[in-house]
Amino acid sequence: MKYVGNTGNLINWDEVIEQLRGQPPAHTGPDNSMSDPDNIVGFKEILDNWNKAGVKKLSEGGTNNWDMYLPSKNFDQTVVDKFSEIVQADVLFAWISNIHPGCMAHWHWDTSSKEDYFNSVPNMVRYCCFINKPTYGHVFMTSDLAFAYSNQGDIFEWPSRKLWHGGVNFGFEEKYTFHFLGPSRKK
Repeated sequence: MKYVGNTGNLINWDEVIEQLRGQPPAHTGPDNSMSDPDNIVGFKEILDNWNKAGVKKLSEGGTNNWDMYLPSKNFDQTVVDKFSEIVQADVLFAWISNIHPGCMAHWHWDTSSKEDYFNSVPNMVRYCCFINKPTYGHVFMTSDLAFAYSNQGDIFEWPSRKLWHGGVNFGFEEKYTFHFLGPSRKK
């Protein structure tokens, strides 16, 4: 993962988070964010790994749970537009994830029913932006890096859209992260 910069005062993440508080998410993963796992490339592998490890969804009494908020439905599209300008990329898909205190997003990569389409897009880039103020208990991990106490607004470019990752919240506040996927405008 490559540090790109910080959104600075261009996006008021505190205001965005306040908009999300108390409203229902567009999806709750992994319970209703995915359709038939056989129709989504890679999802069956993830489920098999979770099952072998005994990972349980919240609905099964476990802690594997996250919320997904979408632009125009849960937060203002201008947030995505501003972020697009900062990273110089056009958006194909953006969302904000939230991991509640005591929950995790267990090891996975972000599968999609649009896998063939995403694979066909040239110059595809993937970013995440840590939008909470630094707080204890919020951890994000990839295969070789761990992030804790990141500055609010820090942006990281992923080496691959299919990067395996996970997150955990053993703090007392919601853990929000902004995610962005689309073709780079840079040549």
